[in-house]
Amino acid sequence: MITVADVSGSAPREAGTRMIVTAEAQWGTIGGGNLEFQALKQARELLEHQDSDYRVADFPLGPELGQCCGGYVRLLIHRLTTADRVWVESLKSQTDAGQTVILETTLEDRLSLRHEITKASAADSGTPTVSSIGPPGVAHDEAAAPRTFRQRLSPPTAQIVLFGAGHVGQAVARALAPLPVCVTWIDSRADYLPTKAADNTKLVLTPDLAGQVAKAPAGSLFLVFTHSHDLDYQVVHAVLRREDFRYCGLIGSRTKRASFERRLRDAGISQPTLSRLVCPIGMAGLKSKDPSVIAVGVVAELLTYIEADQKGAEGAVDHGH
Repeated sequence: MITVADVSGSAPREAGTRMIVTAEAQWGTIGGGNLEFQALKQARELLEHQDSDYRVADFPLGPELGQCCGGYVRLLIHRLTTADRVWVESLKSQTDAGQTVILETTLEDRLSLRHEITKASAADSGTPTVSSIGPPGVAHDEAAAPRTFRQRLSPPTAQIVLFGAGHVGQAVARALAPLPVCVTWIDSRADYLPTKAADNTKLVLTPDLAGQVAKAPAGSLFLVFTHSHDLDYQVVHAVLRREDFRYCGLIGSRTKRASFERRLRDAGISQPTLSRLVCPIGMAGLKSKDPSVIAVGVVAELLTYIEADQKGAEGAVDHGH
């Protein structure tokens, strides 16, 4: 496991980013380029020689690696063994249960390290924080162990509710699959909704699509593209009535929006709430009607809302730096 333990200046990824490496494969990325190439080389050397549990590696991105970022990156490269299964499975079970935890990795000596998982306290709220094993660019003194790498890990908080499993719905679900979000995918047609979905996706087969709106958490992001304009209307009406939604996106043209606005206004939806309806959905500059292209635009639009919320939460907490 390669962890970005700390960064100084401009770097491809932030502290806390991780990737997994075997002798033949890799999952995730610490930013690509020569930094990742050199990190992979060191990780595989550690796997081959097994002379210690970890390495701490410093990389000045400009002069040493020829990357234009110009900052420093300190990596913790940790060899995982069967003994690590205990803390890895504990971490997964706790975050799967919706808990926010602190993962503390202590470098006990030159050869070994240990991991401890504790429940995050109120003082740990806000942005994940890293107590570094030492700043990059400053020599890592193994004799000064123990050193501690501390990171706050939270389950995904963005809740996306997807109505419709047609071509666009399937393309959007595929685009959302690798992202750190929670997706609820709803349709009334068993032959359209898949029997298995991505790990971050819950499937709901029901004849009452609009009834599912009330079950979504406050602040959810709703996407509506069912096989029926009348169903679209019922779902959108239900979303706008609850008012605590973060985003309500409806597939369709400006003409469809105007038609829906008239019906929704007659149904008692206020103009300020109507103005929050996003229709057409997706990035304005994309004109293609190919489902995969629509999906890219829609997910990019959702991410702007999600990142704005994350930045707002970070700004609300004073971390003392």
